[in-house]
Amino acid sequence: MLNNLASNNIRAELARRNISASQAAEVLGISKQAFSNRMTNKKPFNIEELERLANHMNCHIFELLKSPEESALAA
Repeated sequence: MLNNLASNNIRAELARRNISASQAAEVLGISKQAFSNRMTNKKPFNIEELERLANHMNCHIFELLKSPEESALAA
């Protein structure tokens, strides 16, 4: 469930910032296929990957782990 939240939030943040999956994979130092596996919940993101993505997108790691309800409250 946590990885599903992360992948949904990462997808939204990448779109907002116009960052491609290829660019995100490069930031993480993994292949595009490995990134796709994380985004489709075949393999979970680890904490270091979440931190790298958050830093690259200039957001806090907690933004990538928020539930839709928490996001609605913050809006």
